[in-house]
Amino acid sequence: KDLEFDNSGNLWVADAYATTRFTPVHKMTPEGVWTSYSYDDSGYLFSLTPNTVSIDSWGRTWIGFFTGEENNVNGVQYPNGGLMMMVSDGDEIFVKKINLSSIYTNQSIWSLGIVRNRLFALSPNGLAYFDLQSNNNEPVKKQGPIGVNGTPFAYFPQVSFGGPDPGGKIKIDPQNNIWVGSPTQGVYVLLDNTMYWPDAEGIRAVNTPLLSDQVSDIVFDAQRGVAYIATSSGINVLKIPFSEEKKTFSNLKVFPSPFYIPSVKPLVISGTIQSSSLLVTTITGTVIRSIIHSDMSIHGDQITWDGRNDRGQLVGSGVYILSVYGQNGSNAVEKITVIRK
Repeated sequence: KDLEFDNSGNLWVADAYATTRFTPVHKMTPEGVWTSYSYDDSGYLFSLTPNTVSIDSWGRTWIGFFTGEENNVNGVQYPNGGLMMMVSDGDEIFVKKINLSSIYTNQSIWSLGIVRNRLFALSPNGLAYFDLQSNNNEPVKKQGPIGVNGTPFAYFPQVSFGGPDPGGKIKIDPQNNIWVGSPTQGVYVLLDNTMYWPDAEGIRAVNTPLLSDQVSDIVFDAQRGVAYIATSSGINVLKIPFSEEKKTFSNLKVFPSPFYIPSVKPLVISGTIQSSSLLVTTITGTVIRSIIHSDMSIHGDQITWDGRNDRGQLVGSGVYILSVYGQNGSNAVEKITVIRK
């Protein structure tokens, strides 16, 4: 049901519906040697329905299971769902069952994803997380998020993440933002700073060009800053402000050129480094418009200009200098011809 490589090149496999051989977790070494880990090996903790697997910075394997009748075999009830941490040493393993907070009214875990030492878990109740530490006996330092009244809650509780076939999936973009796809309700994004993008309503067929709310997968092109969203009606290609962080302005592009104003669509300066700002001047050096990165919403590797000066007035026709500069002191200069209609 899920595959993940660890730092040693081992491939870990979550084998859902392991109701015949009772070996729900498998590992293949880079040399092609397979090891299977059974319900008995886990100290009788494994469910037979692993749904997702993830590896933390300490090399430990985290496994999410879903609840279901598959965990009752020939009248024998096996553990039903849950989250477990596994440490392996050859054929020997140590398994720790994680006590889930009160938001997990159902013990199913649809998907896992790790950013630094924070393990995100998607369940029927929404998206939550576990802050991890190195102690194998107490690997979870804190569960979250926690409300102002001290009560745990989940992000996106209003969304159905389906499961187990199909179930919602966690995907992590190049800037460590969490994307979750729903099999019936589109895509939702939690930024690395825990804000929503573009908002809490997500990316839906009703409010964006998304082809369908039935989302099966999301992958990212880190270089181009593009998300590919697979839906039941085809694949959307979405330009996003979360590309791999650039160090220089070597691939700066300005379009459209010339820039006709007034225009519904702004001028775009693409290929900027993170947290860049823009200064628009005349060819004699008079400042027409100053756009500081802190005054902009999330803009990734793009800055836009609407053809207006600092007073909100459309500029006249002519050639203008676009000076783009970053917080690290780097800068680049481009020219643009503006034609006022």
